[in-house]
Amino acid sequence: TVVEFHLEATSWGTRLKVTESGFNKIPSERREKAYEMNEGGWSEQMKNIDEYLTGGHA
Repeated sequence: TVVEFHLEATSWGTRLKVTESGFNKIPSERREKAYEMNEGGWSEQMKNIDEYLTGGHA
């Protein structure tokens, strides 16, 4: 898969948008599991990024 990170200036700060594509290139019998595993991983990584940026302990 390909992961893209986009930063956008807003009136209240900066927005981070993360997009992962390419799941259609994973064999169909593995695609759903790959998506589920990546979704869980990205949820955790976004939490870590948030904690880092807000002064928490990731």
